[in-house]
Amino acid sequence: MRLHGENTDAKMWIFLGDGDGNFTKVELATGFGNHESKIANLDGDGDLDILGKPYNWETPCLDIWLNKKK
Repeated sequence: MRLHGENTDAKMWIFLGDGDGNFTKVELATGFGNHESKIANLDGDGDLDILGKPYNWETPCLDIWLNKKK
């Protein structure tokens, strides 16, 4: 995970739904800006992973978080 120190107050959340219209906020990461994240099965193992890009325009990269929990 990349930590720039540019926005130490930044937080990344995901809202998990229970199928009945209720959502639980889960904090995934802190300390860096991120936007336009996508959730998908990126590595083909059947679970959800996260693809994001930094909020800082001067950082030409993508962030990939692979869910390895089974």
